[in-house]
Amino acid sequence: MDEQQRLLADAVERILSEPFTVRELVILSPYARERSAAGQALADPTADARLTSRLGTSIDDATRIRWGSIHEFKGLEAPAVILTDVDLSKGYHRDLLYVGASRATDRLVVLESVGGAS
Repeated sequence: MDEQQRLLADAVERILSEPFTVRELVILSPYARERSAAGQALADPTADARLTSRLGTSIDDATRIRWGSIHEFKGLEAPAVILTDVDLSKGYHRDLLYVGASRATDRLVVLESVGGAS
């Protein structure tokens, strides 16, 4: 999970260095909030502040980076989407990958979890 959070913080920095705002970025995971890399980061006082200082409290937060499960964001779109915690060895993650990937209108970043580490 530490590696997934580091990769997520790096991806957020890269996207926000482009012409995207925190409101245009969404972080999605196949996992529920508390099991996702974003949720774990918010619960960890030693997590990377580059990430935690920008995260909202949920998918509904209008002032910070929205984050949540792919299921929560189904039917919605965002200019930039980061899919995190993706483990392609799990069949249902492959199905969710399409749903999550199709939420992005301009930029998509996929952070694969190697060996089910998430």
